[in-house]
Amino acid sequence: RSVETFAEEEKGEFARLSSFMGDIAIDDLVKGTLGPKGMDKILVAHGRSAGQVEDDEIGDGTTSVTVLASEMLREAEKLIEQKLHPQTIIAGWRAATKATPSALITAAQDNPKEVEKFREDLMKIAWMTLRSKILSQQNYFVKLAVDAVMRMK
Repeated sequence: RSVETFAEEEKGEFARLSSFMGDIAIDDLVKGTLGPKGMDKILVAHGRSAGQVEDDEIGDGTTSVTVLASEMLREAEKLIEQKLHPQTIIAGWRAATKATPSALITAAQDNPKEVEKFREDLMKIAWMTLRSKILSQQNYFVKLAVDAVMRMK
């Protein structure tokens, strides 16, 4: 059998919509893994135990990037429905990319006189970062990371 037997060709608007639908499906799957109440998803290949499929990555941000890209595409779909050209949307994304570093610096908070508030913020950040990892001693590592940062300050 040739590949053509199983392949379908999609063009124009239908191809774009099909692509968006696939992206939205992936987004819906992984979005629930983020945040303090995020829940890990385990996809088990038939015939393998969950232990063999355990996530052993270090935390490279792929889930966050996937969710961010998916949300951007959802918003782009709304703009396209309003007859905005895709190249205009891309130009907007590029402008936002250039503006983001200064916006983050402006939004950043430092608590030089409020040591306990600063420590509390760091604990929340560290906890959020380690939340998706399988660590039996999460509290220990959160405290260790925060103590290290506090010594540098």
